[in-house]
Amino acid sequence: MKAFYNRAPLTQNQKLALSPGRIRPEGWLKTQIVKLKEPVKESLNELWPACDIDRITDRERAAYALDALVTTAYALDDEELKQKTKEYMDALIRSKREDGWFYGAEEGDYWPLILILRAVYAYFCAAGDKRALVLMDGFFKYEYRNLSQKPLEGRACARCADNIYIALRLFNITGQKYLLELCKKLKAQMIDWTNVFSTFPNVQPMSKSMSLGRLKEGMLAEKNGLMGENHPFFASYYHQSHGVNVAFGLKAPGVVSLFKSGFKELNGFKYGWEKLMKYHGTALGMFTCDEHLNGSNPSAGVSTAAIAEAMLSMETLMDAGDFGSEIPDALEKLAYNGLEAALDESDLSVQQLQQTNQIGCLRSGHAWYNSVEDANVYSKDLGREGYLELLGALSRFCASLWQETSDDGLSCVSYAPCSLSHVIDSVPVRLEVGGSYPFGESVEISFNTKRPVEFPLYLRIPFWAVNPMIYLPNGEIMTVRAGETACLRQKWSSDSTVKLILPRQVRLSKWSRQSIAAEIGPLLMALPLKAETKKENGTKEYSCKGEWRYVLAADGSMKAVTDENAQPGFNASAPCLKVLARVCKTDAWAAEQNDAGAIPIQPQCAKNSQVTAELIPYGATRLRIAQFATAKVEEENA
Repeated sequence: MKAFYNRAPLTQNQKLALSPGRIRPEGWLKTQIVKLKEPVKESLNELWPACDIDRITDRERAAYALDALVTTAYALDDEELKQKTKEYMDALIRSKREDGWFYGAEEGDYWPLILILRAVYAYFCAAGDKRALVLMDGFFKYEYRNLSQKPLEGRACARCADNIYIALRLFNITGQKYLLELCKKLKAQMIDWTNVFSTFPNVQPMSKSMSLGRLKEGMLAEKNGLMGENHPFFASYYHQSHGVNVAFGLKAPGVVSLFKSGFKELNGFKYGWEKLMKYHGTALGMFTCDEHLNGSNPSAGVSTAAIAEAMLSMETLMDAGDFGSEIPDALEKLAYNGLEAALDESDLSVQQLQQTNQIGCLRSGHAWYNSVEDANVYSKDLGREGYLELLGALSRFCASLWQETSDDGLSCVSYAPCSLSHVIDSVPVRLEVGGSYPFGESVEISFNTKRPVEFPLYLRIPFWAVNPMIYLPNGEIMTVRAGETACLRQKWSSDSTVKLILPRQVRLSKWSRQSIAAEIGPLLMALPLKAETKKENGTKEYSCKGEWRYVLAADGSMKAVTDENAQPGFNASAPCLKVLARVCKTDAWAAEQNDAGAIPIQPQCAKNSQVTAELIPYGATRLRIAQFATAKVEEENA
């Protein structure tokens, strides 16, 4: 399908995601997506019986399921799933009223429609079905006519950036100017995320800044929540500290900057992300939210849905314009760590919340702010938050691995194994990305073209690469610098191959309470803990059976070990990558109910108590310690 870049008066963009289906997962990534697709396909029959919109009981979950199904069907080129998506799209189109409202939702409840619009737009991009454009246009005209009398409410005010962005994408296709006016109306009713991220009032964990009881009491006294441009204090405080809302909101300043360009808008994501990680971040590379922002304690919960929406915000911003070179690094860290850790591959169950330091996945005994008690047990219930978001995020990440550029080139975001089909200067081009990234250091990109064709190839060099090199098709070696993008402009043919070498070292990142974490490439490494499993009513609990109070020795060196015989992927029993580290036990670290307590600051341990431990990729672990205290090592006679 033709690429629709931003048209005037919107700020110009230089890169754009390829249509769903142009990038196919390979290797370990394909294995993950294939495993997850069947339960989601089956869930649609439960959430949306017989394609009958009137029989839907939970429109939010049904919309998440369809959003995941569309991207998955085209990523895997699964004809059965494609036909299934068409049947559901047909039902959506039949549901459209003359005034533009659709999906059978209660009139005035915009949120389910905003969510289903993501699936509708993705379907248009993948299938080229222009009926999807008519459906979107009808709904946007409904909003344009009715927002003053029937304003956005609640979550629709918090998550409106998706509504605005899809309206702008339709503007890029059709050029209808009413869409720009609509976006201004929507912005006026949306939470002012630009100001939230600029002033950042949530520097304390919600458990300290306001009790849940006081928050609910205040909202009850206000009677009306967010409604149109009326944003009462307690309702605003609730929504702007809700983790999933924050993840949605991360894209808002950048999206708004396309038609209202200003310094705060252009830098909104950068400022917001920096502050979120400073006050609520853990080594996972994500802010805590259980369900609200809850500080930098690695035992606080991290929402799978929030990870998925944060990733989508980053992917949206990469398409919308230039909002920071740090976004791809942050994106792949979430994809290769938190997203994978939420899935238990043994039975395809998923967590609603995970913990960076997780010593028990149990039904009770957690200090969540306001999540359900059993939020971190693994479950196969697709009606729970997490499962559908996980598959949708993984398939969208696959579709975002590469972008096309306005100068008829291709640009890499992340080097996960995949194949890519595109047309450049009327010539079909196929790229195959081989290697075991992010587990290995080398990536090989091979070309298959009908005839030689010249175009620029942009290769992003991650910030962590040490003396990276690119081997060109003619045998020359190109030295590049970490954190930059190399541009290779030449004529490519079917015998062209480019090889990247991205050497990495174990590095220690610093976190709250003087804690540290071991990272290698985009992977966070964790110490797996021995666990006992209990299954009950479709859920699975893990309890720690053994010692967990391990700290890293301050003077201990670390060594990365790669098992060339192991299959790339997140396999705890046969990890392809390990980090050997010196650790010791401490009595200074206590449990708080079923969670690890506050990390002790520089506890002491005897030198003879040190042992060598194997850290494995965080995404392969269920119970783990990933954020460690640094121990002061004492001599035996001290």
